[in-house]
Amino acid sequence: MDLSHCPAIAQIEPFRTFRLEILQFAKKLAPDDPQQFVELIRACQEHGDRFVEHYLVPTSEAFQQTGLSNLFRELLVGRYWQAPRYGEYQLFFLKHIGKNNPIVSAPKVTRVWQTWMEQYPKVFHEALETLASIEADAQKIASSVLSTYLPDPQAIRRELHYLDEKIAGTSEKHRSSLVKRKKNLTARLNKGRSVTPRRMHTLRVKLERALKRAVVRNWEQALDTRFVQEWPRFLGLDYCPSWLFDLETLQTLLPIVQLKASQRTLALRLIRIRTGVPPWDLRDDPANQRFLQLLTQQGVNMDPWINGIGTIEHHTDDGHSCFLALEEDPLEIFRMGAHFQTCLGPGEFNFFSVFANAADINKRVLYGRDGNGKVIGRTLFALTNQGGLVPFHIYCHNPKTGYPQAVTAFVKRLAKRMRTIILSDGTIDTLVSRDWYDDGPIDLGCRFLALEERSAFRTQLLTIDPKSLPSLLKETFAPIPLNELTIPLVLELPEFLKTHTLARPLLDIVANVNRLPLETYLRSLRIALHASIQEYAFSRIGKYVIKKLLQKLRQDEYVSEQDLGLVVQCHPGNALTLLKRTRLKGVRRWEDEGDQNRQMWIIQALTLGRTKQANDLMKVYSQR
Repeated sequence: MDLSHCPAIAQIEPFRTFRLEILQFAKKLAPDDPQQFVELIRACQEHGDRFVEHYLVPTSEAFQQTGLSNLFRELLVGRYWQAPRYGEYQLFFLKHIGKNNPIVSAPKVTRVWQTWMEQYPKVFHEALETLASIEADAQKIASSVLSTYLPDPQAIRRELHYLDEKIAGTSEKHRSSLVKRKKNLTARLNKGRSVTPRRMHTLRVKLERALKRAVVRNWEQALDTRFVQEWPRFLGLDYCPSWLFDLETLQTLLPIVQLKASQRTLALRLIRIRTGVPPWDLRDDPANQRFLQLLTQQGVNMDPWINGIGTIEHHTDDGHSCFLALEEDPLEIFRMGAHFQTCLGPGEFNFFSVFANAADINKRVLYGRDGNGKVIGRTLFALTNQGGLVPFHIYCHNPKTGYPQAVTAFVKRLAKRMRTIILSDGTIDTLVSRDWYDDGPIDLGCRFLALEERSAFRTQLLTIDPKSLPSLLKETFAPIPLNELTIPLVLELPEFLKTHTLARPLLDIVANVNRLPLETYLRSLRIALHASIQEYAFSRIGKYVIKKLLQKLRQDEYVSEQDLGLVVQCHPGNALTLLKRTRLKGVRRWEDEGDQNRQMWIIQALTLGRTKQANDLMKVYSQR
């Protein structure tokens, strides 16, 4: 289309900033009319790209399917398409669930004659017949437009008869206004229908506008009817509470149509639960139950985590206040990204994760609100499999409200009630959900003072009686027990490499705690090797080390030379068993091993128990 000679083009500013899709949309509606193309662009510019993409484009397609492209173009240029409150969201939803089927049929615009039209001049009949084909209240609409200058004589006579009856039964005090009304109506009846040509033209224009508004209203009503039918069906509900039709709720929930099947299934499950009575969570799901039982067995008090610790009020020195509480309403959890325009927002690429945060019992969302209930900050908390409490990124609109400082105070109070510790990192599993987005744990600096350098506890370790070690550790971490969370922290202390006498009681403590990480067991072996009690250590924890190393090797995870070398030094026989059980397919003998690192481990293990075989292998490998 050549726009070089179109004067209206200069009126569009900034014309060149339009997306290609919008230009293509306008060109499709007006392929050979530059002036109308420009008018369409101007109309689209007033609405904005989002409304054009999500509302006008699918609406235009529906009108085109019923042969009403010209009418749609007139409606758009004439500014009859306004931004309905729900329209673009309804169309967005129906377009995604409708596949290639029509979303909603555009109104059928034909001509229907009705006897009441006889009272109006023929010049209006075509518009009135068209109006009657799409609008049940066509007579009422026609009367509102035309009756001022073209009153219906029969309607006037009916009203005069009503006024006569009313006047007869009314007191003198209230009769004057009715008499005045009767006088005016009588004058209108006697005057007849004398209307100037100019006034007739004005009435025709008004009637055409009413007709076009009726077309738009008919479309919006059909759209709303279809949505009211399909939305509950999509959710799997026989009845939808009114809040599921609120604009904010629709903005939050409708993008679930774009999620993968498993993610969408979880989201719908949570929405259905939200329509019932609290609690609105999945605490009874088998996966969540297993997690709760595991941590309860490990001594973690899960009640504050599940049921919250109430609302904690925080005040700053300059008068700001914020109120913090773990969120109980999944609908509010679904909005955790929308409040701060993050990738968890509705329709964003990590939106799926808000449903994982609401479904998995090892995840909780903390909100901070001002005195009016407005959200001013939010933070995600999660629990590791050992029960450690991991805080994630702090989002806050205004740090001056004190929300970041309040989070630290809140998480300390929560961890204390749960009898657990705060970690700066850890492995967070999915439970009910299949997918979850980790947006980054943070370190709030909430460490045990006893573990800090030069603390009284660490000084005491250098001189303590080995028999007193268990009681000292229990007192130091009370009320948190010696478990999967606290033991790894203890083993990292350098004092256990300096004081060999503590190695044996420490190993006894490690052996009595289940589900420790591989790194903790390996650290225990290093302490034992340093104290020359590696055989005792392997008799206590060797089975755990071998089991976890085998798991890593079978999963093709990297095992360092230092770790396998440690096993070789502590127990050559187990090291050879480990290496033998992890041979590659086709390897039958030590001589067939091709990996240089494994060759080194094998020779080291054999040297400690089978010197001749080790020497023979050295010769074989050196000749390759």
